[in-house]
Amino acid sequence: REVLIDLDEHELIYLLALTRRLKISDEAYATGESVSNAYRVVCEEYGENPLENAELRSFVQKMEGLGLIDVEPSGRKEESRDRDLSISDAPLELMEGVIEKILQRRRRSGDRGGR
Repeated sequence: REVLIDLDEHELIYLLALTRRLKISDEAYATGESVSNAYRVVCEEYGENPLENAELRSFVQKMEGLGLIDVEPSGRKEESRDRDLSISDAPLELMEGVIEKILQRRRRSGDRGGR
């Protein structure tokens, strides 16, 4: 939880999108593209403008470095930059609930968090 509190709003939204995507697919990994699409939906839900793909890739690197997500190269040759993403160290339901609570708390206090 402490690591999540240090993430900024868009990083949390991206992680929430990954969590929801994994829950819906019932697969161990989600493609970076499918998570980016889910991120746009979650941004709409929270009234935020989605960030560019380059910024999303930096989120992936940061979260991988923090040990929040696992990243594997995609097996698809047509998209060599795409990565498959997973969350292995926390139950998805728990992760989703914690992220939503952090985002709600920040919205009430006007704090966008992170950087």
